[in-house]
Amino acid sequence: MSVSDNVVLTVPREETVIPRSLIDSLKEQCCEDEDLLAELGVLIDKAAEIAVPKGIYSMLPVEFSDDCVMIDGKKSDNPLLLKQLHGCGRCFPYIATAGTELVSWADNEIKDPLEAYLIDRLMNAYVGIASAYVQKKIRERYRIEGHFNHLSPGSLPVWPVSGQTYLFSLLGEDAVRESIGVTLTESMLMLPRKSGSSIGFESDHDFKSCMYCPREDCPNRRAEYIAGVEI
Repeated sequence: MSVSDNVVLTVPREETVIPRSLIDSLKEQCCEDEDLLAELGVLIDKAAEIAVPKGIYSMLPVEFSDDCVMIDGKKSDNPLLLKQLHGCGRCFPYIATAGTELVSWADNEIKDPLEAYLIDRLMNAYVGIASAYVQKKIRERYRIEGHFNHLSPGSLPVWPVSGQTYLFSLLGEDAVRESIGVTLTESMLMLPRKSGSSIGFESDHDFKSCMYCPREDCPNRRAEYIAGVEI
């Protein structure tokens, strides 16, 4: 496959609506302070005006050789990839971002610490919106009706954040930078900072990294921890 086969997506404006649950939560953070509530409204409107969440993905073939998995001919001996992709003939590496536009505005214009906290949570929501849109488009295009799971570098110790290098290589670092403005630093940090990366794959069972993470009181937990189960 070639990086020219990458699919670049920009989330339509009508699908960038911030969830009501988040807005209600942010209002609670304002502690009924009328001035702060008014400023929150301004921030929400300004973020909606500026944000251009987007993503990039590709459908790539998966093969196996000895104790390695090869995605589009690129070899990895990571045990998590090897086990979870077993039996898959294809996978979907993707990167989603809140967008350089929103992050740049927040970094350059927001100075008040509380406002910075509020806009940070809004930006997290836009990353989620971008990721969900990419996943939806993959499902629609490839008619995926069952489980569509995701593996993200750094989500579990068995596939540390250094796995970003492999994932970016599948899409092409230059292609990612030129199409959606996301770059990978030497320390494996994605810029703009409100970006996420995963390898999506079809499966006959549900997989969420949260199932294998014992961290307590995690605000982003999406599934209960299953103790004593090997990944």
